[in-house]
Amino acid sequence: MRRLDGKSLLVGTGVGILFDIILQLFYNLVRHNELLPYDSPGACLSDLLYNMVPCLLILLSNYLVIFTLWSRFRRKPALWLKMTVDAVLSFLLLFIINRLFLVVARIFQPETTVDVPGTILYNIVIFMCVEVAYHVAAAYELRHRQDVARQELLAYKYNLLNAQVNPHFLFNSLNNLLYLIRSNPDGACEFTRNLSRLYRHVLEVRDKSTVPLSEELDFMWHYVSILSIRYNNALNVDFQGREHVGGHRILPLVLQMLIENIAKHNEISLRKPMTVSVRVEAERIVVSNPIHPRSNVVSSSFGLGYIRECYRLQGGTMTYGGDGACFRVELSYLCLLYTSPSP
Repeated sequence: MRRLDGKSLLVGTGVGILFDIILQLFYNLVRHNELLPYDSPGACLSDLLYNMVPCLLILLSNYLVIFTLWSRFRRKPALWLKMTVDAVLSFLLLFIINRLFLVVARIFQPETTVDVPGTILYNIVIFMCVEVAYHVAAAYELRHRQDVARQELLAYKYNLLNAQVNPHFLFNSLNNLLYLIRSNPDGACEFTRNLSRLYRHVLEVRDKSTVPLSEELDFMWHYVSILSIRYNNALNVDFQGREHVGGHRILPLVLQMLIENIAKHNEISLRKPMTVSVRVEAERIVVSNPIHPRSNVVSSSFGLGYIRECYRLQGGTMTYGGDGACFRVELSYLCLLYTSPSP
């Protein structure tokens, strides 16, 4: 939940004062069968001000319990558990407020008493209103995050398609194909099939937010087979953990982007071959490679940072870093948050 700023705090105080007035009238109606059982306006104002401070403290304590208690937990509790704990803490704080009020008030008026049933009634009404307000605010914030996520994912897919269906990649592929047609007709046929599968996959995933890991691994092999010809078979992938593939899902084309990033920032040649390790684990997929930096490439980490932000919006995590000898990327698996509308 968002934190209160100065303006929100001022508005909240005004709402609290108005809430106190309504509760005071409600209490008068229950206790005295009258809305204003006072002899004079001064007595009404005095009674209202006398009860305003503890009422505002009760409202603040309920806000702190309901809105901020669970904000430090990454995994939210079940609804029944949250409301049970909220209620217990709310009435515990009510007891403390009542005791503190008596201690302070009796300094000035020793005969001061607390209407315990009345304060319990106050707390029940305030607790229910604040709890409802919390769930309304949480639902609104969830919808807002989903809207932001949809926009970011649309931008991600747009940029991703621009990165894949680009003239530079196609130009290199066609040059490789021309070479294979002359020197290895059978290899040219296989190359053409892989190139066709690659672009077909790009078109198939353009409207999806997540895709099965198994499909992305198949796509990765087709992509690597094309790059291997470009680098004279100096680029290879060591794949491990096939038993963990299962029904996991990841961002579309993300493995291809990681391999493309490796090819962009590292020297790959027969003198310095590159073997990329792709290891599928039970809770994540790990892509690592030895570092053979190219002298004419400056890394901005923009692409990796963008993927990490997309993972965050999808509720997943992505970490990356190197130790000078090896670069490592870890991707968590994703849940299916959004589906494309049916045509």
